Amino acid sequence: MTTTMDAPWTKKQEVSAFDDFDIDELLAQLTPEEIEQLESEADPDNTLLPPSERCKNQTSKADTGPLDREKLLKWLEDKAKAEKDWEEAKPYTKEKRGRAWVPKEDQTNLNDFDTESASELKTDFDDILNQASEEELVDLAAVLGFHAMLNQDQYNASLTDKPVHGGFKGVAKATLPAMTEPVAPNTTDVEKCIERLSSDDSTLTEVNLNNIKTVSPEKFERLFRAVSSNSHIAMLAVASTNITDPVAKDLAAALKKNRSLKTVIADSNFIRRDMVVELVRVASESESIREISLENQKPSMLGVKAEQELAKIVEASSTLEKLGVHFESLNARIRVQDKLQKNYDKHRKQRVEK
Repeated sequence: MTTTMDAPWTKKQEVSAFDDFDIDELLAQLTPEEIEQLESEADPDNTLLPPSERCKNQTSKADTGPLDREKLLKWLEDKAKAEKDWEEAKPYTKEKRGRAWVPKEDQTNLNDFDTESASELKTDFDDILNQASEEELVDLAAVLGFHAMLNQDQYNASLTDKPVHGGFKGVAKATLPAMTEPVAPNTTDVEKCIERLSSDDSTLTEVNLNNIKTVSPEKFERLFRAVSSNSHIAMLAVASTNITDPVAKDLAAALKKNRSLKTVIADSNFIRRDMVVELVRVASESESIREISLENQKPSMLGVKAEQELAKIVEASSTLEKLGVHFESLNARIRVQDKLQKNYDKHRKQRVEK
């Protein structure tokens, strides 16, 4: 007897099953209570927004008004006095245990100290501190090592006497970070680039696909196949495009066949150690490539063995001028830097002679 079972859906099929649903129509069918619950659970994935805008305020209490620091401190003090002390787990019985501490004899006699001089000195210091300006107090706090108690805004306010949160009497306030505009998305048409590369368009010398994370491995394979037969492209940038080892193999095959590429940038991807070494080896054997960058890969650690192998590869190269790889080993880093500097100087002299 044989039984049949439906093949389990893949993750991609599960997601694609909801493509036909109309989001606006589904939202229109929700009740106000369901919409409110959805808003409280949703969190827009935008790290540039502050938490106050990313999460809905669910506080139902009424606003008590502006902050009154003196009133708040008075309320905390009264509340602490009104509360009952905690009961001791074991009551104190004044029982003494162990040996009593006996202070060492001091050679100086405290009775010889003039109490009148001490009172006069105390009075002088009180007068000096009472007459000192807030700027002088701030400088004194810095000398005593208390400058960390004030931030930059409070220090500037104490110098200029501005009515802001500053000075010793002010409320500590954090400096808000400067907001930066998000990076505009890369609008490069990948299909059009593949067509122009396949036709060996002489006007297409640079291909920049950085930060385009929707390119499939099949499309990358077609792109690199077109690059391998192109004779005009000089720069290829595919940083932060979710490239993995299988796609990196197609890239290595394209670098072996191409004779016009000078710069290759593939930072912030998922290329592992062995493929990083292979890409650097292929670039070092090429007669045209001058720069290859493979920074910030995941995993990012290459290991001492791989770094020493990269150093040997670079030392055997006479064309590479720049290498974007992070070295943990100091020996490998110095060897690579020295060789790259020698190659750059050699090419510079050749350009000067021409």
